[in-house]
Amino acid sequence: MTRMLTVGIAALQGYGTSVKFLNTPTTGSPLVPVDPVLFTISTVFLLTAGTIFMMWLGEQITDRGIGNGISLIIFIGIVARLPASAFRNTN
Repeated sequence: MTRMLTVGIAALQGYGTSVKFLNTPTTGSPLVPVDPVLFTISTVFLLTAGTIFMMWLGEQITDRGIGNGISLIIFIGIVARLPASAFRNTN
C-alpha cells in the first residue's frame, strides 16, 4: 500500500513539475519547445519511473545488509550537496 501511494504522489509531483515548467515566463525562446501534452506525459512518466527505481534500489541496499537503503540514499544526496552549499555566495 505504501509503495502504491508513493507512486501516486510521484505522479502528482511530476504533473506539478510539468505545469510549472510550462507556465514559467521566459524572454525569447520558450522554456519547453515541444508539444505541452507530450511534455506533460513524458515528465510524469520519467519522474514516476525514477521514483520507482530509487525505491527498488533502496530495497536492494536493505536486502544486501548494507543498511537502511532509503536512508542511505537520502544521506548521500545531502552529503553530495555539501561542497556546493559551503561555497555558495550568500549575498
